[in-house]
Amino acid sequence: NMGTVCSECHPLPSRTSFHAPARDGDCLACHLPHQSEQRYLLTLPTEKELCGQCHEDQVGIDKLYLHGPAAAGACSLCHLSHSSFEPFLLRESGSGACLSCHVEMLDIMAPPNIVHSPVRDNCAGCHDAHASNFPFQLKAEAKSLCLDCHVPMSDRLASAPVVHQALMTEEGCVHCHEVHTSPFPNLLRQPIGELCLDCHDAAIEREDGSSLEGMGEKIRSSKHLHGPLAEGNCAACHDPHSSVTFSLLREPYPQTFYAPYKYEEYLLCFGCHDSGSIELERTTTHTGFRDGDLNLHFVHVNDPKKGRTCRACHETHASNAPKHMTSSVPFGTWDLPINFTQTPSGGSCAPGCHTPRDYVRFDPEVPLTEGAQEDLLQKALKQ
Repeated sequence: NMGTVCSECHPLPSRTSFHAPARDGDCLACHLPHQSEQRYLLTLPTEKELCGQCHEDQVGIDKLYLHGPAAAGACSLCHLSHSSFEPFLLRESGSGACLSCHVEMLDIMAPPNIVHSPVRDNCAGCHDAHASNFPFQLKAEAKSLCLDCHVPMSDRLASAPVVHQALMTEEGCVHCHEVHTSPFPNLLRQPIGELCLDCHDAAIEREDGSSLEGMGEKIRSSKHLHGPLAEGNCAACHDPHSSVTFSLLREPYPQTFYAPYKYEEYLLCFGCHDSGSIELERTTTHTGFRDGDLNLHFVHVNDPKKGRTCRACHETHASNAPKHMTSSVPFGTWDLPINFTQTPSGGSCAPGCHTPRDYVRFDPEVPLTEGAQEDLLQKALKQ
């Protein structure tokens, strides 16, 4: 056995993974026994030729994208020739072999950045180390790779009636997510509010010919932003992936001007707002929109047949009027005006739907104990 003869002078270190010729004692598959013009008495002048004798599928690759070492035939940059403690005779385990060249990744993997687990554990989960027909030596289309691991998301997208169209583009998941590391939660490319405005700054034309309102100018020109929007958290109301509700809303919300009142149809609003502000006919605490203790939200909304929904009076994103009141609202082909004015003790409106009305939470002419009037005014203004 030639291997036995060679090993008398060239013993192989005891490792767990062996190159087949070395394991089988077939040293002459790669080396000449007496002399050679090549280092290590190799039979051929280049690694690409030598390794290609058996591994032609990896060194003679006919694909669109080649990894640098594979294209150059530098097999030993990543692999040991005889034996290794790692699978595939790799010099280092997991991502270590990749990071020995891709040192720039070490900086972006440092805390406080969040690292995608395949990057930390094994780059080969997503990338082919030799060649691929997909950019960046990916093993498959980017979105397909993501969904191979994120199976619950794959199931959701397959069954949801409403899917974020950004996921349907060629970029797919990487439209919003970094694939390696990010300083932001969920590997987002930017804070979520900024990320959404990358696309939703201007109006977007839908496939059915309708238009999705742009949010950028509305936000920049408005004095009052809805709480989640003021916090830059569009995802408080919208699911960025898919939903069973229109506009990717997380919970039901009436889509029309009129709707019979049902608690379950307002779950989106009631995630933050007290349902008593709609359901209690009389109250002095649940809402500031009241005439005395008569809850005017109840009057407008809580109608089993023809309730006015929130959108009849309020902007859902941003407004220049207090309480997110809208200046007008679409009513069929008519842009119905609201004309709301706030006062310290109440307010008034002169909408197109009824004659001008005002409301007063308390009578400012009624004498109160010293300081109580001012306290009541301040409390009313905060409601």
